[in-house]
Amino acid sequence: MKSQNLVIGTIFSDVTSVTNFFQNTCGITPEEKQLSVSGRNWGEVDLNGDMLAFLVGSKQAFEVSLADVSQTQLQGKNDVILEFHVDDTTGANEKDSLMEISFHIPNSNTQFVGDENRPSAQVFRDKIMSMADVGAGGEEAVVTFEGIAILTPRGRYNVELHLSFLRLQGQANDLKIQYSSVVRLFLLPRFSS
Repeated sequence: MKSQNLVIGTIFSDVTSVTNFFQNTCGITPEEKQLSVSGRNWGEVDLNGDMLAFLVGSKQAFEVSLADVSQTQLQGKNDVILEFHVDDTTGANEKDSLMEISFHIPNSNTQFVGDENRPSAQVFRDKIMSMADVGAGGEEAVVTFEGIAILTPRGRYNVELHLSFLRLQGQANDLKIQYSSVVRLFLLPRFSS
């Protein structure tokens, strides 16, 4: 079984017996962790393995798996948007799920240092892309088309066709779209001048 963190809250009256149970049954050593519940929306990002943790002070506010990231976008010069895989097989009455999260990365930060050609937000996005499975993965592209003009999302993209998905790679967007999610394609006529 994979080693993982387990957060034990104050709902357990006997932490020792719960710890012993997990050690003996699962081979996991639980640890007690203080969480941030202050409501602050600024802090630091800790990238560890395939997990992204948001820290307020030295306490963890939340943690998300980078394996769940489906695409990243650079919004303006300082914002990075992470979009997550959506399970479209769940019903309307199912629980809420995280669709996207946005990070504002000011150029004055000391964690993701950029320069005039590559802002700090781009450094953060590149780090996320290297750790998350938003690229082609292990599957090689069957065919690649370069510089294709697309109306939505607007821009020029390199289009990679893989066996089970297509990838649109632009300057600000890197999109991975499963073929099963495509409902319609439109080929728009070109205006002749």
